[in-house]
Amino acid sequence: ADPHHLDNGIASLNILLREPITFIGLLGYTLYVNWKLTLLTFTIVPALAYVFLRMGKMVKIKISDYQQQNAESYSTVQESIAGFRIVQLFNLQNYMGEKFKTQLSGITVLLLKISKMEELTSPMVELVTSFAVALILYYGGLSVLRGEMTSGDLIAFFTAFGVMINPIRQLSDINTKMYSAAAAMD
Repeated sequence: ADPHHLDNGIASLNILLREPITFIGLLGYTLYVNWKLTLLTFTIVPALAYVFLRMGKMVKIKISDYQQQNAESYSTVQESIAGFRIVQLFNLQNYMGEKFKTQLSGITVLLLKISKMEELTSPMVELVTSFAVALILYYGGLSVLRGEMTSGDLIAFFTAFGVMINPIRQLSDINTKMYSAAAAMD
């Protein structure tokens, strides 16, 4: 098990408990202000779920690959140290050094891919939520023009929705960390 990824997963538990409560409270408020607009807003849920699941699974796979390659590099180091006389006898120092260097390069590439995936999740969530904001602005503006809601209600809805985005972002980050922790436990 990789302690770094496990530690990140455990540290995320309080956010995992707090953010859904915040989200549910804000959801109740937005339903109270305008239930139609709230339901329209939730057309983004399938896209967000896809982003969360897809990126989480990809990170989990890459972390498993990382752990495998890391174990192989440790094995190479152990072989070199335990059999240093054989390595010297057959003049394999350069070979073992290149083998270890190649393994470390592979690990570096994997870690960069994992970081890239973790960092791409947030902009993808931002993109999906910006489509939702555009949809809310359009429909909410029409509702105000029709007299179905006041401009103050629309501003209150936007404020609640804006605050509601933060728990979604936090849960997106937590999702990635939890998949990393799950992969570290494998």
